[in-house]
Amino acid sequence: MESIQTPDVNYFDNDKLVVGLGSSLIIHNPPILAYPMRLDFGYQFQKLEERDFELTTTRPGVANPYERVNTDGEVHVFSGSLTLKF
Repeated sequence: MESIQTPDVNYFDNDKLVVGLGSSLIIHNPPILAYPMRLDFGYQFQKLEERDFELTTTRPGVANPYERVNTDGEVHVFSGSLTLKF
């Protein structure tokens, strides 16, 4: 969205930086199991750039912009998985 106004929607478009890192480990002879076991781990970081928006509406009787909001923040995502074959 090139404009700072968002008529009748609450969708905010923002630039962000995304960095991810992952790793995998295969255990070929795990205890008790007859087949290899795989462990996967991942991490992702997202940094949202700061940006201002004006919320507007086409509803009659409501002054525009009816609210001003600021978007920014950080997101940290951790994930993992265990894969077993039978």
